[in-house]
Order: sequence, then structure tokens, then C-alpha cells
Amino acid sequence: MEEEVWGPLEESEPSDKFEPPDDTSPMMAEEDEDEWPEPKKIDPIYLNIPSLILGLLVNAILCLAIWRLSPSWWGIAGIFGSLFWFGYKGIKKIEIGWKGVPLILGGRLPEFLKDFLFKEGHIWTLPKPFMGCGVQDCRETPEKEFVVEELSQDRMAVKVEVAAQAKVVDPYRAFDVSDYVTSLKELTERVIRWSIVEDEAIDVPDKKRDLSIKIEREARKISVPRWGLNVIQIYVKGVRLPPELEKALAQKKIEQVQAESEETEIKNVRNLVNIMKEGTNLSYNQAANIVQSERGKIKRTVVEGNAGDFTKGAALGQKGDKE
Repeated sequence: MEEEVWGPLEESEPSDKFEPPDDTSPMMAEEDEDEWPEPKKIDPIYLNIPSLILGLLVNAILCLAIWRLSPSWWGIAGIFGSLFWFGYKGIKKIEIGWKGVPLILGGRLPEFLKDFLFKEGHIWTLPKPFMGCGVQDCRETPEKEFVVEELSQDRMAVKVEVAAQAKVVDPYRAFDVSDYVTSLKELTERVIRWSIVEDEAIDVPDKKRDLSIKIEREARKISVPRWGLNVIQIYVKGVRLPPELEKALAQKKIEQVQAESEETEIKNVRNLVNIMKEGTNLSYNQAANIVQSERGKIKRTVVEGNAGDFTKGAALGQKGDKE
């Protein structure tokens, strides 16, 4: 017969509904990143070896009892039946990277005994329905992505792309949630909803880092005590706006780059004029004329009256048509 290998528990009926903590205000008080709660350290007591020893004792006692009751061929047949049912059928294997939670009559142990676990390897339990073992994958999961859509102040739909990675650190509590991605998505929706409620959609992409910090803070705060998960990382990968806003945002960025370029041009021209004026006996206008002819990019602007050097430099920095 092939050895039975246990996978995920099928009998449990976990709840995947997420209830936000009562002590969390809608806008979430700002906290320093250094104050983020660390995952609570769990010191499990593994029962693999004790369970195997217990299995040997139980089967030895059963075999002796059967032989004393019927020291015959019927007794020998009963011994073989007992060894098969309570011995071979009681030995199970937990895969590498998984951990098991002992079950009694199909349910978990009381919560004060939740630190008693099975680790990877072979274990022994009484056959079902008397005992069993529910297992959880405690390896780091691959990074998973999901999209959250919320409305901004101007009632525009903003789609936020989020990536998350987690690891089960409390197998007992992990059975309380069927899908951690769904739970994290619901938490993210709540955080983003209250974070952009006063922002226009076009301003949301600039808040990507702030959103990542708030989401990770909230996830770390409740993931271990409620879901038995250590959220390794969760962050905003990108923000998608409606097409018309994407165009407006692109135009806004172009205008910002142009404004920065013009400001830099003004400063450069002013510096060149001042350097030439200080190194020669030329007047300000004469120096400006020379810079204009050399660079071929500056439109000459005559500033009348007693304008200061800054005003003159700014006027000289206006861009003209290229020749």
C-alpha cells in the first residue's frame, strides 16, 4: 500500500470575511515606520516524536490485550487487524515546509493549546474520526498581485495595483481565513478609500509611496493576531487613471518639464551675462547682445527704466524662436 500523504485540511470551514479593527480611525493616525509592530514570536511544541512513541505504546497494549482475550488464530488475526488499523493507518506524513495542527473529533484543540503542533515528517494519530491533523503551508508564498478600484473626491474611478507576499507563522490561526489575498485586498480597499477621499484623481499617482506605507502598516497590525500571517511585503505597484485623466497627467508632466527647463535657461543666461559683464568693461545690454548672438536661442528683450539685474536676467531668459 502507498503511504498516505496529507494535504490541506478539507473539513474546516474558515471564514474569509474581514472585519476592520474597532480601534482604527478612518483616516488612520500617522505613525513612524520604526514603530510598526513586529510579528509575535511563536514557540511551538512539536509532537512528532511523542506521537510516534504514543503510537507504539497504544499498539503494544492493544496487541497484548487481544492475545490475552483470545490466544488463538483468531487472536493473531485480531492483532494483525489492530496493527493495520491503529498502527499503519495512524502513521501520516507532513510534507516539507508544512506544519500540522492536531485535531480531536474533527476540530482543533482549545486555543490555549494552539502551540502544540506537528512539523514536517512522520507523525502518529488515532484514525479518523477520533483524531486527525490539519496542515498549513508555512513556506514563503510567491508575490501575488491584485487591483483595487475606488472613487476619488471628484468621483473618478482610480485603479490601484498592489503586490503582496506573506508567510504563515501561526498555523492554528491561519485556518480562520480561507484566502489571505482576499483578506489583504479587503484591507487595502478600506485603506485606499479613506486615503483618497479628499484627493482629486489626478493627484493620486503622486501618493503611491504614502499609500504603500499606510497599507503595510495596517496589514502588519492585524495579519498575525487575526490571520496567523506575517506580511513580508505589500506595496502599491502603480496607479491607473481613466484615459482622459492619463492624457491630462501626461500633459501636466510635460508642462512641468518645460517650466523647469525654462527656469534653468533663465538662470544659465543670467549667469553668463553677469560673468561676461564682470570680466570686461561691457554694459549689461552689450553683454546680453553677445550672449544672444553666441547661443542663438535667447530672444532679446529690452527692459526699460531702472529694472534690477534679476528682472533683466529673467527677461533675457525668455525663449525665442530657433533660427
